[in-house]
Amino acid sequence: MISKADGKSPGTPAAAKPGAPLLDSRDHATTIVALASACDADPEFARRPTWRGAPAETGALARLQADPLIAELATRSASRVPARFVARLRELALLLAGRAHGLAGAQAIDDCTGMAWVENARGLLIHVVKLDQGRIGSYRLIAPTEWNFHPDGSLAMALSGTHVEDAQAVRSRVIRHVASLDPCVASSVEFDDA
Repeated sequence: MISKADGKSPGTPAAAKPGAPLLDSRDHATTIVALASACDADPEFARRPTWRGAPAETGALARLQADPLIAELATRSASRVPARFVARLRELALLLAGRAHGLAGAQAIDDCTGMAWVENARGLLIHVVKLDQGRIGSYRLIAPTEWNFHPDGSLAMALSGTHVEDAQAVRSRVIRHVASLDPCVASSVEFDDA
């Protein structure tokens, strides 16, 4: 039987909608230094970070992207929402079982610049400090929120082109997407009829 709404057989998983690339931070030494350099070169970088020229998604899904269960789930769903939630649960289980550990570090970039990073529940968090004559000359923070809520990033890609027939259904979808990306600030959904 074919559904008239989408032309697919019942039970056929919807194709995954393309999303922002997942930040591959497995090689932290290279990735972190490159991000710190980009942040130093562009004062706006911390507000709209990119990796290899594009917005990227960070968090448990990005960290576990090579995990067979997570990779399969990410390709079987029409959105990354289920994969994000399962990745968080899987990562927590691995941590509790002692089969994974937290990633954090700090290093000097040069005589005046240092950085620290941590892979936290929401994603990669980076602090970059540059000294100027013994005082802080600049301080940059690249937070997971700026990665995951980049104007051209994961949330924007997931929601762009959404057909709105039922405002409540769309509101629920938006809330699920936002929650799956775990903002560190209060959020609300508003519709502006143009």
